[in-house]
Amino acid sequence: MSLVSTRLNDSQCLVQFSCNRFAKILLGQTLIWVNPSNTRKWGKSKKVNPQITSMEPLELLKKYVRDEKLIKHCIATAAVMKSLARELGEDEEKWWTIGILHDIDYEQTQGDMEKHGLVGAEILLKEGVEEEIAEVVKRHNHMLFGDYEKPVEIALQAADSVSGLVIACALVKGGKITEVTPKTVKKKFKEKSFAAGCDRDRIRMIEKLGMPLEKLYEVAIRGLTEVKDELGLS
Repeated sequence: MSLVSTRLNDSQCLVQFSCNRFAKILLGQTLIWVNPSNTRKWGKSKKVNPQITSMEPLELLKKYVRDEKLIKHCIATAAVMKSLARELGEDEEKWWTIGILHDIDYEQTQGDMEKHGLVGAEILLKEGVEEEIAEVVKRHNHMLFGDYEKPVEIALQAADSVSGLVIACALVKGGKITEVTPKTVKKKFKEKSFAAGCDRDRIRMIEKLGMPLEKLYEVAIRGLTEVKDELGLS
């Protein structure tokens, strides 16, 4: 199957990334995920399923998602989210996790956009994930919601689509993401038939945060380049 097509969508991304970055600590009934590099506490829930203490976000995703293409899409989105968080001075680990988990219900809902996101939030709350993260996952379904004002929600809309667009640009260059530039993406962005499933309107939402599109392309390329080996790119 060729992923370089006029119908390349957000979920059809050649992405592979393994991450072992979080230490988990259970304090009473509160779960804290800690980044060992700076011991910054970021994730917290009031009621925790003890089983989640053995799971990182990617492991949790794989508990509910089997399709490898969808898993790769989530990882690609997470890589862009992390890069955006760094650029905007936000919490990189939290934004990365939101990117990983945003489509956790896609197989259960079978792409039903009347349920997608809503079921995802229910899953995350059941698993003891922080309510703030579950709320972002619920509201990322732009078919049901659209009044995005929070930076994390706006960033997720853009990352969800631009990740696929950037990877498509790399694939037409033989998988060489190092040869993809913001100018490359800008040109392909204008070609509506190229990676047509990557919603241009959602990508444009980043401008609400005062970030020009070319800056978004730069940030996205940087995020994906950081994991290029895991993505099967060069």
